[in-house]
Amino acid sequence: MSWTVDWSCDEEMAKDARAILESKARRVHGRRYLSSHVDAAYRSKVEADIALRNARRTRWLGRATFPDSSSLPLLDIGCGFGTFVLACRALGLEAHGVDMGEGEIAFARRRQRRVLGSDRPFCFHHQRAETLPFPDQRFRIVTLWTVIEHVPRWKELLEEAARVLEPGGLLLLVAPNYLSTWKEPHFHVPWLPLFALLPRAVAGRYVSWLGLGRDYYDEELALVHVLPVARWLAHHGFDIGFGHELLLRTAPERAGETDHPSRALSTAASVSRQAERLGVGRLLEGLIGLYAWFPLRSVVFYARKGGQQPEEVEDLVNSPSSA
Repeated sequence: MSWTVDWSCDEEMAKDARAILESKARRVHGRRYLSSHVDAAYRSKVEADIALRNARRTRWLGRATFPDSSSLPLLDIGCGFGTFVLACRALGLEAHGVDMGEGEIAFARRRQRRVLGSDRPFCFHHQRAETLPFPDQRFRIVTLWTVIEHVPRWKELLEEAARVLEPGGLLLLVAPNYLSTWKEPHFHVPWLPLFALLPRAVAGRYVSWLGLGRDYYDEELALVHVLPVARWLAHHGFDIGFGHELLLRTAPERAGETDHPSRALSTAASVSRQAERLGVGRLLEGLIGLYAWFPLRSVVFYARKGGQQPEEVEDLVNSPSSA
């Protein structure tokens, strides 16, 4: 698919974004700060490549879950500079974003005007994730891209995400697993998985000893890992294996849509075709369900909220072709 959206920023916008990222990088890295930290953050948070890939995957998941729906309202919690939200908008999703960073939201609104025009209301909201400004069951998709580990009260965050998600909707959650990582993804230093099980002050002293941002650690990092998140989702009625199964089933079609599918997508498409050919689809889905509880994998949940299930999804789950 060719993309015609102009994602470029003017010089003033790029300068403002880099200033925000530099301020945060200095807070995170302390005495270990390098200008390359800003460059890396700009590529991942402002430039569009990663956001477009995530938006394309999200659209596929939404269409597979709600195949007859003409509208896929989506909320991106912790939207940052808004790149993913605008990518979703470019793909036809009714996407909104919330973030507590005032500078990031201001940038996102300016970019919305530049990309989508000035005749549309803002789809970005300056708000904390624990108090979302939306009514119950407002969205069919809620995304949390590397956000939950920045919210010490992460259970309150998930409660709000579940509140605004309609029954049968998708919660897409990605975060580092502090029970398995040997390199802290924000500080970029060696890390012990044992820190996730010890009192927070232990890792805090390690952060201080290295000259990193102790205030950032205390205020903005939650050492989350798979098992407590999985337990919370399951306890609150989420099917934590559903999204992974859906990803597997849609992989062949998604791989066929793009000229250069990623290695992971190509592998998933091949596995899906082979499973259907050999008649072991349900066995594979069972293994995927067990994998959702595996404690050493990344914290990745594409989960479906319990409640009234769309008839089309029920047919998909129980289709003979998946056996």
